[in-house]
Amino acid sequence: MNRKLDEIRSNIAKRKMNRPVTKKKPTHSYNSLLDDEEKHGYTSFPRVDHGQISSPNTTKYLSKFLLSAIIIFFTLFTYQTQFPLLNTIKPFVHSTLTEDLPFATVQAWYDEHFATPFLNFGRDGGRVVSNQSVSVPVSGVQMDKVRDYEDGIYIEVTEDKNVYPLDRGTVLFAGKKDATGNTIIIQHEDGTKSVYGHLETIDVFHYQFVSPNQVIAKVQPDEVIGFTNMYFAVQEGSQYVDPVQYILGDTDAE
Repeated sequence: MNRKLDEIRSNIAKRKMNRPVTKKKPTHSYNSLLDDEEKHGYTSFPRVDHGQISSPNTTKYLSKFLLSAIIIFFTLFTYQTQFPLLNTIKPFVHSTLTEDLPFATVQAWYDEHFATPFLNFGRDGGRVVSNQSVSVPVSGVQMDKVRDYEDGIYIEVTEDKNVYPLDRGTVLFAGKKDATGNTIIIQHEDGTKSVYGHLETIDVFHYQFVSPNQVIAKVQPDEVIGFTNMYFAVQEGSQYVDPVQYILGDTDAE
């Protein structure tokens, strides 16, 4: 009996000796250890794997840059070359680069299809005198006080007057010009532009939408000579036309 027990114990001892040694896993992870900064009271920041940092996506910006460069070089090439085919598109390129965008036309189309009370910025800022037509550009115009001047006309004004637009449209310019002083240029729905110069005050701002009977400016006579010459002109496309045909309404009412 004792001999059998000794054999069993011997076999158990041999199995323990032949069993592979396995390392005991640590009960804590690396992340649980305090960094040196934390030991001294500093807050540690998350570790960043630099391999996961992606560079900025420059493809979109590069494509836009290349497209802009192509357009610029094509425009310069069009102006410099004498090829018959490219000569035919020179007027189009020139007009695209120099002509104003049809703001008033787009505004009229938008009003017809999508106008809402929430998108009327710039429309209620001016004073509208009435719903009836008034003389343009000022009331009480007398034809003997009108004379030609360069591309437009001079209207002699001997008393304080309100200035009204030729028709509804968008203000392209409102400021000073060397030739005509305080000046307003309005683009209308049909592409026509009206010009008002030598104004005393300007009551509109750039890209404001104006209505037909809205006061856009004021003119006053000179205190010394007793009158002032208001400038008025109308431009259709690239050509100035006779503005007298646009002077409408009652010439006796303010």
